[in-house]
Amino acid sequence: VPYFNGQYRFDKPPLTYWWMSLHYRLLGVTELAARLHSALAAWLTALLTYSIARRMGQDKNWACLAGLVWLSSLQVLIHGRVAVADMPLILGITLSMRGLIEYILGDQPLKPPGRWFWVVVAGQCIAFYAKGPLAFFVPLVALLLFFAVRRKEALTPAQWKRAGADTLHGLVLVTAAVAAWGIPALLRTQGAYFDVGIGEHVVERGISSFNDRFYIPGVYYFFIILIFFSPWVSALFPAVRHAWQQRHSSDKSALLLLGWAAAPFIVFAFYKTQLPHYILPGYPALAVLATRWMSRHPQPGIQWSV
Repeated sequence: VPYFNGQYRFDKPPLTYWWMSLHYRLLGVTELAARLHSALAAWLTALLTYSIARRMGQDKNWACLAGLVWLSSLQVLIHGRVAVADMPLILGITLSMRGLIEYILGDQPLKPPGRWFWVVVAGQCIAFYAKGPLAFFVPLVALLLFFAVRRKEALTPAQWKRAGADTLHGLVLVTAAVAAWGIPALLRTQGAYFDVGIGEHVVERGISSFNDRFYIPGVYYFFIILIFFSPWVSALFPAVRHAWQQRHSSDKSALLLLGWAAAPFIVFAFYKTQLPHYILPGYPALAVLATRWMSRHPQPGIQWSV
């Protein structure tokens, strides 16, 4: 159970504190050690973004640019160096999505338990241990949006069967991994970890505006992304529009990315504590969408090379 200034700290699960503690042991109790986990998680997410772009058909140059778009977006530049839990969360979610992409785009049924099954499970555990239940909601909403549009054509019968079986196995494993820490933590704190961590820091923030400020339901993040996805925002809207136009094409990747990017907007649309970084889990998908569009619509006078 994490402590801060000698008091229990129930804001988040323990992964961020464990990671910071490791850096303290290696580098001493310094500002660098406190911030380093965010930077490392941001760079690892960039590598996963590159891998996702490559899996979706982009060449090495454009895939590298996708990682750069992620790293150089304003909100990532801010949160990639602060001592909070968001970057480990996004690393876990991106790892989960990397595995789920193989379930959606793979032509052959996956043999259990394939490596991508373990990638999804590992990503879900990392994300939950970083910031709790949001780990589940973003991939879930992304997949629901994808399946709602594609319906029966989303997967082959063999893929549906394999995905269904692996989902049940994965739920058991992730629940066991969460319970291994969660049950002792709840017992040690007599349930306060849940009452405060979920009750105050999740539920109460959802029904009460932060610092009693003005609340704009639904549309806040559509305005705020114009600032925080800079300097790549000019590619954002044509990339999203182009992906939506391809939603029923034989290429499933565009709609999958679109669902992933949209998931944080939907999850937090009516959440009263509105903070710009709440939609960061969708930025890796937006980075791949942006470079996907730019690669097919070359900009005059701009060349990318590695």
